Amino acid sequence: MIKKYKIFGLSLVFSAVIYFFLFGQENFQKLNFQRDLQLNFIDNASFEEKKNKINSIINLSSNNPAQVYFLANYLFDKSEYALAYGTLQHFILNFPNDTDAEVIALTAETKYLSNNQIFNDDIESLIEQSLLKDPANVRALILNGLKQTLDENYKDALKSWSIAFEYSDDADQKRIIMAGMSKALKQLKSLED
Repeated sequence: MIKKYKIFGLSLVFSAVIYFFLFGQENFQKLNFQRDLQLNFIDNASFEEKKNKINSIINLSSNNPAQVYFLANYLFDKSEYALAYGTLQHFILNFPNDTDAEVIALTAETKYLSNNQIFNDDIESLIEQSLLKDPANVRALILNGLKQTLDENYKDALKSWSIAFEYSDDADQKRIIMAGMSKALKQLKSLED
């Protein structure tokens, strides 16, 4: 009976070692990265202090695009748009093979939000790049719809938002899209009257 427990114990230890070797190192790196992120990000710090901390975190994860992207999303969720934009620029520059339409669209949105919600040529270029990579990218379509509304191109805005609504699975996004469509429809109707 004791021999069975020894065999079971050894197989359990062996399985744990194999799991750690195959999957555990990456999971531990992710946990350490998330812990470092929480410990190093100080809400009351100055912008420069935050920027320095973000740069040190980026340096720690310089060979892991998922961690850099996680950091950008973390900063975006904290409404640290300028820092998120810088992090995404780093991502695009250092991980071009991992840069997809969503990364480019998030970069456009962070640039827009950090630019006092004013569009410029860089933001428009990012939106176009995102839509070239994926014409159904919801984030890029929403930004494009907003830009078209501001430019009073209401039909183009409605087209962009209609496509975004079709591809969005997120209820909050759908509410934003519906509000934009409603505004564009009202403006279009007032022009036609």
